[in-house]
Amino acid sequence: MMKLLSISGLWWFLLAVGFVHGEGLVGSNNARGLKMMMRKWNKGQMRKHYWNRDRPSYSSSSSSSKSSSKKVNAPKSLQKKSKRKRMSAKGKRIRMRPTKRTPHPTPMPSTGSAATPTRTPTTDTPTTLPSTQPTEFPPSEPLGVWVQSGSDIILDLSDGASIPPPGNVAIATSTNGDMVLAGLSGQVVAFQYDNDMEDWVQMGQTLSFAVEYLAMASSGTRIALSSSSGITRVYEYNATSRSWIPLGADITDDSIQEPVALAMSGNGSILVTGGNYNNFGGLGIPTRAYEFNTANNEWVQMGQDITDGQASNAFVDVSSDGDIVAVGYPSEEPSFARVYRYDSGTDGWIQVGQDIEGQFQFSRAGSSVVLSAMGDRIVVGDPGGGNGGIVQVFEFNEGTASWEQIGSNMGQINEFTFDTGVNVAASADGNIVTYGPYGNGYDDEAHVAVFQFDDATNDWSQLGQSLLRGNSQTGQVSAYFVSVALSFDGRVLVTGSIESKQEGSDFLFDGRVRIFTFS
Repeated sequence: MMKLLSISGLWWFLLAVGFVHGEGLVGSNNARGLKMMMRKWNKGQMRKHYWNRDRPSYSSSSSSSKSSSKKVNAPKSLQKKSKRKRMSAKGKRIRMRPTKRTPHPTPMPSTGSAATPTRTPTTDTPTTLPSTQPTEFPPSEPLGVWVQSGSDIILDLSDGASIPPPGNVAIATSTNGDMVLAGLSGQVVAFQYDNDMEDWVQMGQTLSFAVEYLAMASSGTRIALSSSSGITRVYEYNATSRSWIPLGADITDDSIQEPVALAMSGNGSILVTGGNYNNFGGLGIPTRAYEFNTANNEWVQMGQDITDGQASNAFVDVSSDGDIVAVGYPSEEPSFARVYRYDSGTDGWIQVGQDIEGQFQFSRAGSSVVLSAMGDRIVVGDPGGGNGGIVQVFEFNEGTASWEQIGSNMGQINEFTFDTGVNVAASADGNIVTYGPYGNGYDDEAHVAVFQFDDATNDWSQLGQSLLRGNSQTGQVSAYFVSVALSFDGRVLVTGSIESKQEGSDFLFDGRVRIFTFS
């Protein structure tokens, strides 16, 4: 029977039923008889009589029947259906209609393949075991893209100003990525993201400082700067006066005028300065750690010198608690990175694991080093590795007391990538890593890329699209001296670069900082 009846169809159906079963409908002109007939039909009395006239009456059914058929026991499935009808009938009158059963899909894909997809499940209940084969369908969640937050932060290059060393524009960011510190050409500026304006707003005054390296505590309210003359200075932000106030005296060594690398612990109470070696005077600055003494308002050396100052260009990083320090020696032969742990019992620094040496001829391993928050992973940048440069990640194995590489090398091994790995950054757990090239010139392939470690494949896969590409077609030089920083979770990326664009025979330069959020 059709699921829906037209008005005229229903009219003739009622006439037919009435005449066949003698329900008192005298004729088509008897309106009163027709109304009574309709009320009986709506109450279900006629439908019950019509549908059950040739069926046996089950003992479990609550509806009475005048049929003289022999009673039989109903199957349990029908008894349950009858019970559901009785329960429904206790409340508001519900028009009972048969409904199609909704199939229960299985939560896992089937192990085999079919020519056409099935419309019904293979079993009445969901399967509990996972499929042995991966699904051929794409993942339900999008891979995500990097989206710029706010506008570019532009740092003007003064006439006659020297360009900072590779990796600068110097940048740093707070834990959640909502505060950014940038330094270039004798000026240092901090910015904070304003959610209402959806843009970056300067935080405090511009600091006049010949900055080479800088660092920022997790909160973003304590910063450290080092100059080309070897001076290290720490500032703390005063929210009342909205200004940066020096914290303690400058850390300096008058015997040498060389830039010093810099790193700061999570709470900003421990500061590590990278050593350097003056090839002309034969004097060196050891790598040292300092802890802030609140009572005396001064920075006090923590343990003995970490290195003896005879190594050139020591780049440094420190764990969140300040007890583990990584040092990179790219100018040594062979180049390498080394990790130290502070021993409070002896008030000294002890090497952890073996030296991590460069794997290629002309390697400059340790040109940049980054530790995870706990200090159990180290990211090593090697701009000379494989011509174009590589980035490697190592994890400390407690059982063998050694550093073991996880995943394969990252980077683009060709001669056009302009020193990939001269600047690296990582999330707190070391699962997300990014690198900044020395520059990308007119090459379309050199760029900033972010990678995430995949436990399933035990390797690194790119997270989102590549950024800051050059354009050989338009002559756009996107970025030189690219520096990078990541937030605690690795979902906020900060890039700093000196950019130029050719207009006629002239090149226009400026410093730019961009902040991207992964979504």
